[in-house]
Amino acid sequence: NKNKGKGYAMRYGAKKAKHDYIIFFEGDDQLYVEDIKKIKNKLQQGYDLVVGKRDLTKIPWPRRFNIIMSTYSLFLATGKVIKDPVSGFLGFNKKKFLSLNLKKDRIEIESEMRYKAAKKNLKTAYIPEKVKYHSKKLIHFNKLNWKLSFKIFLLQAKLVMRFEE
Repeated sequence: NKNKGKGYAMRYGAKKAKHDYIIFFEGDDQLYVEDIKKIKNKLQQGYDLVVGKRDLTKIPWPRRFNIIMSTYSLFLATGKVIKDPVSGFLGFNKKKFLSLNLKKDRIEIESEMRYKAAKKNLKTAYIPEKVKYHSKKLIHFNKLNWKLSFKIFLLQAKLVMRFEE
């Protein structure tokens, strides 16, 4: 009955999944269902992780800022360019996802999983992701507010400084 967070739900769902591939798809009506096939096709080609990569030029600036800062901090932590590291649209080989031994219960799981996937050298592919934003407000974060953005920043700072693995 209690909301335990996105990270908890992702880990729980992955453990319960009965197939070799798992796809995470945000439920806020911003993504296009037909893009799921693209992720599935890449997974079937042998990729461990497939990420929906958004077009930065079409994203509201607060989200763009989060993506840019996350990309930079994860580069500092891993030495690898991780495209769109806070994308909520991804597919995984189930065994590879479970091998990451993820711990974060909330939105920080996105950075944690991308960090650990990079460290384990998971074979990663990107697909262009179409997104429809429902608000034209200059500052509009939906679920990603300043408090959550700060939590993501703290985790990434710990990863860069090697305080957390």
